[in-house]
Amino acid sequence: MEQKYIINGKINFIPQRSVLLLIADDTKNVSLNIPVSRCLMLLIQQHGATVARETFFQEVWIKHGSQVTSNGFYQNISL
Repeated sequence: MEQKYIINGKINFIPQRSVLLLIADDTKNVSLNIPVSRCLMLLIQQHGATVARETFFQEVWIKHGSQVTSNGFYQNISL
């Protein structure tokens, strides 16, 4: 069964599919790249707490065998 996270009562985030779906019309969706999806999931798991940049690097990239530059990190956060 897929996990779903409701954002502002309007959007479903489904991390297993890296997608955001509009609740009112699930044909309207936005596909996220894997790092963006992992960043969003990390923020959800932290319940609004501040997340250190090094934590993002570790949890989103290094833990999965990847590296990221500061520029790549900021681009993914922006997305």
